[in-house]
Amino acid sequence: MARYKKISNEQILEAVNASGGFLSTAAKKLNCDRTSLWGWIKKDPDLQRAVNEINEARLDFSEVQLM
Repeated sequence: MARYKKISNEQILEAVNASGGFLSTAAKKLNCDRTSLWGWIKKDPDLQRAVNEINEARLDFSEVQLM
């Protein structure tokens, strides 16, 4: 039987931000499976939007560094 632990959206966002937007690394920080994390993000439009904003900010930062 699988055990599920409650992970808040805030915890997910903190882990995604700390991992530079890499879901595999964020999942390890949260001690969960990457596909579970991806599923939680996909099911919650607000969470999905926030993760996308984190990724866009990281991309913008990288683009500025290349200039």
